[in-house]
Amino acid sequence: MISKDYYKFKELLHAGEEDRSLAMELLNNTQPSLVIRALLGKSLDRNFRLQFFKKFPEVKLIVGPWNDMFDDIKNLNPTIDEKKLFEKEMQKSVFNVINEHYPIIKNMNVKLKW
Repeated sequence: MISKDYYKFKELLHAGEEDRSLAMELLNNTQPSLVIRALLGKSLDRNFRLQFFKKFPEVKLIVGPWNDMFDDIKNLNPTIDEKKLFEKEMQKSVFNVINEHYPIIKNMNVKLKW
């Protein structure tokens, strides 16, 4: 699955209940990698994340703090595209937290030690 597909799934998962149900069915039928499913699960808020875990229980074992997820995902031998996607999603998350405290920061670039 390329990042374009990932972002389409992410958009559907963050939409209304009907779209979210459709996205979870499509994910179940297409069976993207565990890395992709983990990143999608990580993107959801608590209530929807629990629904996602019920449908994809293997994801629950991976989704957690970014440092822990990194170790688990690294052990899955992700593709180059999956590594880039992980870095991009982590960068957005970390930047949002940092930017709350330091709004003077315009952007940042995260490179992980794969």
